[in-house]
Amino acid sequence: MYPHFTGILVWSALIILLIRLFWFRQFTNTTKGQLGSILAGGLIFGLTGLFLGVGGAILLAPGNNLAPIIGIVLTGPIGFVTGLFAGAYYWKIRITNRQNKSR
Repeated sequence: MYPHFTGILVWSALIILLIRLFWFRQFTNTTKGQLGSILAGGLIFGLTGLFLGVGGAILLAPGNNLAPIIGIVLTGPIGFVTGLFAGAYYWKIRITNRQNKSR
């Protein structure tokens, strides 16, 4: 049906794998918990933005077949970047609370 779709998936998976390998090499001085918090925040906020953007566009403009692009191009990436910052902020608060309890 879509012969180029498999190629896109393979290249996307390869790019994600390479980014993941270089990401963990670059941040060897940070903990896995810190990276996990940042990436989890990015994924949670990004997927929420994506689903709200696509679903909201479909509900508000059901006849417009370009409306879901708002979720894919706009609200998903904005949610992901916002989630990265939220995850970093969550990690900072968590570490601060741990340090205050240990005193």
